[in-house]
Amino acid sequence: MQWFENPLIAVCGENQERQVAETKRDCKQYVPIAGKEELPPVQHFESYD
Repeated sequence: MQWFENPLIAVCGENQERQVAETKRDCKQYVPIAGKEELPPVQHFESYD
């Protein structure tokens, strides 16, 4: 998800929390989705509603 030109936000599949996706940190819970070769589409929003 992305609001305006802010950093991308990802929903963690493990704990369902929203986190900034464009950071230089490693997620210890990250597991690639089996059989998923493409990234999911980014949802763009023009308001915070």
